[in-house]
Amino acid sequence: MSESVTTRTGPIARFKHWLTGQLVSEVPLDIALCEYGCRKSQCLQEEWEHCERRLAFIKSMQATSSEKAKAKSRKQAVAGKRKAARTYARRSRSQPAHPR
Repeated sequence: MSESVTTRTGPIARFKHWLTGQLVSEVPLDIALCEYGCRKSQCLQEEWEHCERRLAFIKSMQATSSEKAKAKSRKQAVAGKRKAARTYARRSRSQPAHPR
């Protein structure tokens, strides 16, 4: 589903993909709020370390990632149970019934 840009498009699309990679970079989570959502253009190191908005943002992002990890774990557990049930059903169909 997610093919490489170079394998599914022409030279113009490849150039656009390359150019986007040169202009846009990922912002680390700990400064994302500062970069996009703060009115100040610069903070002193001590202000930044104790900024309530930044710390609350990081805490909420960590909680979100923790919730995602728990959901993924539950999903994997359900998938494992389904796989075990399919395996059991397949084995019981392939083995002949025992005469009584």
